Formats: sequence, structure tokens, C-alpha cells
Amino acid sequence: MVRTQEGLLNPAPGTSFEDGRYVPMRADIKDFFLVSTYNSTSTAKPVNYCLINGANAIELAKFQQLTFWMCHMYPNWANSIKVPFVTQAAHKLAYLLGGEANVTVHPHLQSSFFYL
Repeated sequence: MVRTQEGLLNPAPGTSFEDGRYVPMRADIKDFFLVSTYNSTSTAKPVNYCLINGANAIELAKFQQLTFWMCHMYPNWANSIKVPFVTQAAHKLAYLLGGEANVTVHPHLQSSFFYL
């Protein structure tokens, strides 16, 4: 929550922070919380992300920015979603294949995100 003259408000989408009270299990794991969606009816629910083996691969600030941008890539929604598109797509595909493992997909749909 952010304190303003109007009272307490949710943080703006794209707000990332590292909670000083939360200690990761290992010192080499970088983590952060990201608020990726605007919520006017209840409190914002940030998602915790961990950069596990990326100490030299990418800076944490760039990883935060990339994660936020990927929350805007969902093809069936104009606004951002709570988790990055690749995470949501993998979740939906796993759900679809878990329930319908013996269904064949039309060849024209195999190269698209038909399961969304």
C-alpha cells in the first residue's frame, strides 16, 4: 500500500520491490516482488519471482523489466496479466493436456496458441 493525500492506494503496475523482511533460502538466489496489474477493488497481490542461476547472466533490474513486459504479451487480453505470458501459456497447456491427453489437434492449429 502507498500512503497518499487521498489515503492508502495500491502500488502502480510495474512496481517491484525487495522485501527486507524476507530472507531467501540461499544467498545466491536473487528475488523480488512485482505488482503487474492494476487493482481498484481490493489490495494488490504482488508475485514473488526468483532469479536462481542468473548471477552473471542478467542484471536484476533488467530481469524485473523483462518480467513486467512479458505480463503484457497475453494475446487474448488488452491489459497486463498477473504472471508472464510464458508462465500462463505453460499452465494452460499443461491443464489442457492433463485432461485431454488422447485428443489430436488439427494440423492448422498446431503452430498457434489454440489452447488459450
